[in-house]
Amino acid sequence: MTRDRKSPRRKRPRPKSVDLGHSHSQPNQDASPGTPGELDVPGNRPTLRARFLISILVVGHLLAVFLPPMAFQTQGLRGISPSVLSVLRPIEGYAQFLYLDRGYAFFAPDPGPSHLLRAVAAETPNDLEPPTLDEEESSSVTIPNLESQWPRLLYHRHFMLSEFLHENFEPALPEGVEAFVGNIVTREEIDVLQLGRRRYEAIANSMRRRFAQELGAPSATLARVEHRQPDFVSFALDPISLDDARLRGLLPDIELPLEEIEAMAMPTLPQPAMGVEPTDRESVPVPEPEPTTGTNDTRGNRGDIAESSSIDGVGGSLSGE
Repeated sequence: MTRDRKSPRRKRPRPKSVDLGHSHSQPNQDASPGTPGELDVPGNRPTLRARFLISILVVGHLLAVFLPPMAFQTQGLRGISPSVLSVLRPIEGYAQFLYLDRGYAFFAPDPGPSHLLRAVAAETPNDLEPPTLDEEESSSVTIPNLESQWPRLLYHRHFMLSEFLHENFEPALPEGVEAFVGNIVTREEIDVLQLGRRRYEAIANSMRRRFAQELGAPSATLARVEHRQPDFVSFALDPISLDDARLRGLLPDIELPLEEIEAMAMPTLPQPAMGVEPTDRESVPVPEPEPTTGTNDTRGNRGDIAESSSIDGVGGSLSGE
């Protein structure tokens, strides 16, 4: 049997090209964190012990930031609060090493007033007339000043200078203070007040010379300015801006009044004489015992029964004799 035509040959499919590169070594890009893949490696996550130690370090650092201002806020005449001091002692060295215990304080909810310095050019060094708050004076300067002191760190440095002078302010002593030595105050207390005044005058004179040099004047007068914040009641009645001129006032440099020096004397309490018996004694009244009545008092009934039985026994023994 013969075939009239030949059957067509089938073409074999060509083999696909094989990538001999490094495609098999690349990580799966489509693998999500939720699916198992090379990104989900158990060794990448810290262990429970490591997370616990990291948490302890973070909490300790936060305590080192928080406790020094807390100790400053709770400081009184008898020192720092014992409860705050007991928590601060374990991390006190760490806070000192990081310079975290340098007089920081909490500024909320009431930051309190801030203090500025105002200097006006003077013709002579003996011109002690205090400056005014007139901002239109050309030969004057006020620190800190946001308009001329930028960036913020420069403003903050000038603000620390004004607060430093206000913190070291000590009023001058009156002329008749020597009469109180020995009777009301001691010589050591007067010396401390005079030393504080000399320290304040040295700082103020140094700042006066620097302001005079900046203003190009022979001398300068210096004054402390207090910038207050309105309280809630006054602000609710009359809402004003924090830059309002009514919130600023000059702090005068006055002498310490003699009344305050007299108030420095601590009252002496009378002390009893040792080894001497008091001559008169005050008798303390003793309340009389109330008679017990009623049937509910079992102890009173038992006492009455015992007393009556003892009386009967004594009477029987007497009659028996």
